[in-house]
Amino acid sequence: MASLSPSEILYQQAHAHEDKSPRIIAASAVCLVAAFLAVIFRFVSRRMIKTSLQADDYTTLAALVFTTGFVVSVLISVRFGLGRHALTLTDPASFAK
Repeated sequence: MASLSPSEILYQQAHAHEDKSPRIIAASAVCLVAAFLAVIFRFVSRRMIKTSLQADDYTTLAALVFTTGFVVSVLISVRFGLGRHALTLTDPASFAK
């Protein structure tokens, strides 16, 4: 991890109370719910018009799985300090792994 300059340290100390974790969690949750709803509505509409599933439907489903994995990794990162200043991390080495 790169060391912080003295001016960066002073800035982070002055703003140590700032935490963007709730915003990151909210944005991740809203986007994941929207993605799930879009895929569900896609499959429901295919069912309603009695069309068989095509390759693009399966690709969309695979993309949803990867998106869910990404959101989970973001939420795990929040647990380890994402959204907070680097100065407030108790174990920066574990965050950088």
